[in-house]
Amino acid sequence: MVAPSLRILLVDDEPTVLRTLKRGLVTKRPGWSVLAVTGSEDAGRLLASEAFDVVLSDYEMPVLNGIELLKLVKRHQPNALRVILSGISRGQATNVTPGLLHGWLSKLYSVEELIRQCEDLLVKRDQRKSRARAG
Repeated sequence: MVAPSLRILLVDDEPTVLRTLKRGLVTKRPGWSVLAVTGSEDAGRLLASEAFDVVLSDYEMPVLNGIELLKLVKRHQPNALRVILSGISRGQATNVTPGLLHGWLSKLYSVEELIRQCEDLLVKRDQRKSRARAG
């Protein structure tokens, strides 16, 4: 399944990581709209004014870490899929509330893995919605 149209917000405090990810995503999925911002403050401003299907955030950032940022996403855009991109394992993370995250990717991922995870998460979300409507 390839999602033809998807709005993604990438958040990381490393501009090089953002450029690489954005370039890879829009090259392989040209129908996807990808916005990339450096840090949680810029992300917070965007989240207040624009809707996203997926928010991918680095775990370790100044001001708000990725977990705290995704708590804001859940509060303001509960239907957005929330994924952490990190150099540490999920088991090493603190403050991860149940139900907060839809995914966790090691920073050793490829763009193809990131795309696959986004598409898999969208399928699961759509299946849950269909079951809820049918039930």
